[in-house]
Amino acid sequence: MMFQEFCIILKQYRDSFNNFHFNVVIGEIRKALNLFDKHLFFLYLHIDEFQLIDSWDKKDKSNPPTKLFYNMIHNISEFMLKSTLPAFVQPFLSGTAPLAVIEQKEASRISFVFVDCPLLNDQSIIRITDHFAEKFNAGIANYAYKWKYCRQMLQLLRDTGGLPRALQRLFIICFGADGKQGREFFEKLEKKDIKFVDYFIKVKDSLDKQYGIKDYVENNRNVAMKLIYFCIEGIAIDSNKCLDDNNPALTIRSLERDKHIILSSVEQSDGCNLFLINMPFYFICLYNDILCIVKPTLVHLFYDERMYWKEWEVFVAYHEAFRTNLAIKMGKATMTLRELYPNANKLDVNFDVSVELKPLRVCKANEQFPHTNPLTEKHDGKIIDWQSGNVVVINGSSAPFADVFLVRKLVHIEFKKFLMLNQCKWDYVSKKMPESKVEEEDEKNLKSFYTAVDDDDHNYILITIIFTSQPYKKEKHESGVLVISKEDFKKHFGPVFSSWASFAITRDANPNFWKKNRLKNVLDGIGDALIDNVIKKWPYYSDEDYYIKNPGAKKMPKMDYFPFDVQKMNYFPFDVQKMNYFPFDVQKMDYFPFDVSEILDIENR
Repeated sequence: MMFQEFCIILKQYRDSFNNFHFNVVIGEIRKALNLFDKHLFFLYLHIDEFQLIDSWDKKDKSNPPTKLFYNMIHNISEFMLKSTLPAFVQPFLSGTAPLAVIEQKEASRISFVFVDCPLLNDQSIIRITDHFAEKFNAGIANYAYKWKYCRQMLQLLRDTGGLPRALQRLFIICFGADGKQGREFFEKLEKKDIKFVDYFIKVKDSLDKQYGIKDYVENNRNVAMKLIYFCIEGIAIDSNKCLDDNNPALTIRSLERDKHIILSSVEQSDGCNLFLINMPFYFICLYNDILCIVKPTLVHLFYDERMYWKEWEVFVAYHEAFRTNLAIKMGKATMTLRELYPNANKLDVNFDVSVELKPLRVCKANEQFPHTNPLTEKHDGKIIDWQSGNVVVINGSSAPFADVFLVRKLVHIEFKKFLMLNQCKWDYVSKKMPESKVEEEDEKNLKSFYTAVDDDDHNYILITIIFTSQPYKKEKHESGVLVISKEDFKKHFGPVFSSWASFAITRDANPNFWKKNRLKNVLDGIGDALIDNVIKKWPYYSDEDYYIKNPGAKKMPKMDYFPFDVQKMNYFPFDVQKMNYFPFDVQKMDYFPFDVSEILDIENR
């Protein structure tokens, strides 16, 4: 029986709910199973979304109060404590109201054990998606599902943040509420006939309807600003921290129960448990829709095909703007460069200097700075006032200078400004980025700038920031230079944006997504025909697999093979023996999209 059918049938018994007691239910179950009176009976009782019961109790105006949750726990405990009863009830509560459970400990005489339920990792998400790919007969090439070659689909999955409910909403949008559109979706994906930004927006709107995020943010702007700030910056906080001076009961922990944040324990400080606030990227964008930290077109840029192959600097630019604008909305007027760029060398005193915070917007330049000045915007041709400190400029294509730059004015020091130069440099033929390459890039920036600018512009202090996917270890201190390697992404970009950064930057480190030009750089003396043959050998699962299939390839540092390095799930010991379930296996029912729980359960086991 489907759950919807159960609800419809249940309505006719609404007047008889007063007789709906545990002992009555257990008695009817025993009768249906033809159990003898003294036959021991075990009932595993799962109560989902139990915070709704707690919320109902808090709104209950009856006198005396019903105490629904209290009485439920009390009645269940009778079947756990009285050994004389021929039945034992083992409850399992799932939801977001741990405080409500703690409050019932004394009254119920039973203890509760909290189970740590971490968010799904990338490997679990890939396996679950493979489950549906198999269910809907998705296309296969060289023994791998074709959907795995689609970076936008992989990003849609990652943007769920591992929150099962968000993943479920994504599957409903992609495959339809009844799952009947699943095969059609995979066919369109394989034909590249999908506009992924539309799917992102639909999932975002669907989650908003489910959680009421926009309404909450609109009515609680100050609290919402703090939540997103703690989340983006990866700041660990006490779960009892009050977010509103006028409402002492409004704590981080209470919001976990009543709203849409997820807490993960990270460390202890002075005996206090500290937590990080986690939110899927969909939630971050819903917050941004109301708080207007940056233009909502951010999502469109991220899901543009070009984002992955040509314009990674767009991400860097928007990250600069987002963090600065968020800090301003939090009431900050100044910050040190070290706060803005936490990976900076402790010996570099430049990063200890405070700078003014100005609202930033992102613009693309037609020209190559600094050889061309003034600059004009691509979309309307207007002059870019890059010296104002109000813009993050994406430099013209192939400029022999920074990919992204912006001005930050020093506090209390007239006529002195920092010019922050962000560069994306990849070096895949060596095990690590050589220090000589870093020095070369910094010297090139200094020479280009001071050769091209007017004398009045010598009041600028240039800071070169290089992003690389390669490991980097600084052997000697050099002022005004910062290298952010992939290992440092989480510290620089924060827990939310580091996923985007890692995923975007590894496009050049993953041979399964290389194009012809990239392959020519890593395969010596090989023509277009053989390059096509290399592509036909996709997917590559490991370094060993890659070099066996391509003996002529250059030896390079360990590459990235996600998502093809995710192994199929192992069902051992559950697949040891085929069991007989007659008569319950007479008809196979479809529980889409709720059958995702089956996969989640196997993952947990």
